[in-house]
Amino acid sequence: MVSKDKFDSQLDKLYSTVMNNPEKDIENIICKKLDKCGIMYRSFSRTKEKESVKKKIELKRDIYSRDGKKMQDLVGIRIVLYFRDDVDICINILENLFEVDNYEYDKPDIDTFKPQRINYVFKIPTNIMKIPDIISSECLIDNTFEVQIRTIFSEGWHEVEHDIRYKFLNEWNTVPDLSRELNGILAVLEICDHNIMSICEQLAYKKYKEKDWDSMIRNKFRLRFAHQQLDAKLSQILSANPKLAKKILRFERAKLINCFAENTIPRNCNNVVYIINEIQLHNESITNMTPEVIVEKCKNYNLCKISD
Repeated sequence: MVSKDKFDSQLDKLYSTVMNNPEKDIENIICKKLDKCGIMYRSFSRTKEKESVKKKIELKRDIYSRDGKKMQDLVGIRIVLYFRDDVDICINILENLFEVDNYEYDKPDIDTFKPQRINYVFKIPTNIMKIPDIISSECLIDNTFEVQIRTIFSEGWHEVEHDIRYKFLNEWNTVPDLSRELNGILAVLEICDHNIMSICEQLAYKKYKEKDWDSMIRNKFRLRFAHQQLDAKLSQILSANPKLAKKILRFERAKLINCFAENTIPRNCNNVVYIINEIQLHNESITNMTPEVIVEKCKNYNLCKISD
């Protein structure tokens, strides 16, 4: 084990020479990409205080070693998503931005219920921060950061649970019935995650039946759109061709999000129709209205067409 004086000296060196709010640089990279594709989310970030690092390494002195496992959450990011179906989309975006070190992604179990961990550890880009090898070795800290991904409903539960149970497990070990009841609250919130998506889908279908195309598009795709009404000509085309509108309603949301993520295209209802038309509909009247830049970007966007 490294001597306390040497450990403290190296840790002081780390904080005085290397640390410069790396969490904000990493958070900005992530937020820029999520904002580009229009996902609804909130983000939080922190770099551990020096005293917190000392305490954690002291607690895990039997786990951390020079040649083995090291602390990987010096920098922490939390992404809180409005909708459960954005989790895998968000993970895909992160994996394209950073090099994955390891991850924990709990899959649902039909026989038991427990909190779901979605924690990814990525390498910190060297242009943001590189922990010197000697400091990594002596301080037992990896040049990595952790991302926790949650939904807006589960976020509140996890915050409460962390402070009242996780920090005081010895107080809860003797009351498994209350611990199960606490988990039951999360089960209800998980149902809420599914229900909110179902409500939006139902509303989108209702607006499809009413030929309210703006509302249909907004509730179907659930993105941050610019406040711009659908072009009157596009609205007329969809009203005259309900089958086209139904194909838009059925278009896979993740594919549209990926298109926005990979291209610089303003997010509004008009461009949603133009993009889906270029990818799948191929309606001549809509094509004649489509800006050339969208036509070109969609040509280079490799998507599998959805069957009619």
